[in-house]
Amino acid sequence: MIARDLKLFARLDEDEGREKTATQLAKMTDADPTLLSRLLKHIAAMRVINEVGPDTYRSTRLSKALIDPKMIDGIAN
Repeated sequence: MIARDLKLFARLDEDEGREKTATQLAKMTDADPTLLSRLLKHIAAMRVINEVGPDTYRSTRLSKALIDPKMIDGIAN
């Protein structure tokens, strides 16, 4: 699972869960900004994270739970 490998949910929750742009998250994860933006939009459409503005995201209770390896591995495997 790409989000797990990038530790995306943990990165999104850094700085007390303040909202982050796709560009910021791409820098934090060393991911391609365009591809990460598409992935974030998909994850937001599934309501795992919140899109709070154009290409700007915030964690949810679900994404915070997915920081735990046991939780994300239950979905990914």
